[in-house]
Amino acid sequence: MSFEVSIWTWIGLAIIYVLFPYLVFKIAKKKKRNANLWTFISVITNPIIVLIIINIVGTNSKKK
Repeated sequence: MSFEVSIWTWIGLAIIYVLFPYLVFKIAKKKKRNANLWTFISVITNPIIVLIIINIVGTNSKKK
């Protein structure tokens, strides 16, 4: 039994770890959240989970 990972699996994972933090950045910016912090959190954790969380939280109504 051989455990091989195809090149398409690596490409798919690379897309997830590049595309999803970018989406988190755009959504956080649109919701007036700290986009850099949310992007950093999505890079060091699971970007899919952070994408779900950022979509659940509301818009920040504080004025700077």
